[in-house]
Amino acid sequence: MVTRSKRLLATEFLDKIKTLNLPEEENLLLLNMLGINELGEINEFGPWEKATRTELKVILAAFFYRLEKGNWETEKVRAEQVLFSEKQEEKKSLTDKELSFKTLDSLLVYTDGASRGNPGDAGIGVVVYDEKGNLIQEVGKYLGKTTNNVAEYSALIEGIKIAKDFKAKKVKFFLDSELVVKQIKGIYKVKNKNLLSLYNQVIDQLKQFEQFTIEHVPREQNKKADQLANAGIDSFVKK
Repeated sequence: MVTRSKRLLATEFLDKIKTLNLPEEENLLLLNMLGINELGEINEFGPWEKATRTELKVILAAFFYRLEKGNWETEKVRAEQVLFSEKQEEKKSLTDKELSFKTLDSLLVYTDGASRGNPGDAGIGVVVYDEKGNLIQEVGKYLGKTTNNVAEYSALIEGIKIAKDFKAKKVKFFLDSELVVKQIKGIYKVKNKNLLSLYNQVIDQLKQFEQFTIEHVPREQNKKADQLANAGIDSFVKK
């Protein structure tokens, strides 16, 4: 029997799909793949009713990959953003925090910002792990039109916010922006006025942790955050 919550999720999903402006035949194909019709009615034996969250994400990511012939990792992030609403994600995160915040004294936070055009369409990506390397949370968002350095600082601020939400005491931050890392460490001065306010915000918020480090890592060690940042951009520019 199809539950009321499943019907509500299907209705929200249909609203999101409309914003993608898919060709009619592609829209029908996607709904058939998921076991939903255009009225939001659910096939009780289909994927929407029977599949897990992860399985639904894979189906949608495969559809996007076929449609766009893009990057698989990017399409998986895009599928996550389309499939589940922001309200649902917030609710899930709160539940995770309520259940496990006591064990999250230490976090590893990878952040990245991207700008296409510099300045241009920009996005941020954040990936959070516990001290054992378990994935805790990941975020990819569209930022608007701005520079790469502003995006890098904005991603770091988002990472700090998440760490604070989890009540972390010790946090290790990892960025592939050598400029931002050296500015935070005081090695480089912040001369750009647009960056100065973001720099001051970061410095002020970092003081709230009992202990923190911030380190530069090669781009290949920060691939996930980079993919999330670019997926955030794609979620806007491909609409």
